[in-house]
Amino acid sequence: RLHPEREPVAVIEEQNRDRLQELVPLRVGRMLESPFAFYRGTAATMAHDLRDGPRTGAHVVACGDAHVSNFGLFASPERRLVFDLNDFDEASDAPWEWDVKRLAASMYVGGRDKGMSEAECGEAAQEAVRGYREAL
Repeated sequence: RLHPEREPVAVIEEQNRDRLQELVPLRVGRMLESPFAFYRGTAATMAHDLRDGPRTGAHVVACGDAHVSNFGLFASPERRLVFDLNDFDEASDAPWEWDVKRLAASMYVGGRDKGMSEAECGEAAQEAVRGYREAL
């Protein structure tokens, strides 16, 4: 359940206080381009929404913004090609479930943004969660 006093706009405004103010309108404009663009720009809002939800109590150094566009290929120090998270500007000590939930939701929102059916998006979200579980 969402917090009864949920104020997503206030969370976004608070997050924008620490940004270069002349760039905030550009950021907001980009967020207005699509539902997925908005989703990408609202990691703090989702964390705020998840804060009162069920969780195991186990914390990790979470990505904080684990969405499908923050994964990519890169070379490890051993020069092996790795597919993994590649954006950690929102990283923090947080429940591990938050990254999994954000990733699953991104599969759905991003898929719908690209024209996938609800069923295809649901399947993609389930596969992402299954992949996370199997990787552990």
